[in-house]
Amino acid sequence: MSDPRASALDLQIVDAAGAVLVSPSGDIDMATADQLADGVLREVNRSPAAMTINMRRVSFCDSAGINVLVRIRNACERSGTAFRIAEPQPHVRVLFEITGVADFLNVDPPTSSE
Repeated sequence: MSDPRASALDLQIVDAAGAVLVSPSGDIDMATADQLADGVLREVNRSPAAMTINMRRVSFCDSAGINVLVRIRNACERSGTAFRIAEPQPHVRVLFEITGVADFLNVDPPTSSE
């Protein structure tokens, strides 16, 4: 029997003139972190000028998710790619803040509606 959470992440990747926009949808956790890493690190290896991960549609992120985002950010730094996280849900933003990685991951500041 397959794990129903194994497909809990959809990943859309768009490259517009060297600026890569990654839009995951679903959960970023132990079951899906490798899927995110595989898709995004493939793009980082092409050394784009910028990488944005838009987390507007991410409903859950755990420590495995944070770990993979840190790995992606470090790979971006090594390749000279500017990295940022855009539009995290308020509860995901809180996770970034309490774990102390918000600044390191270059998380966009909260909007006035948060």
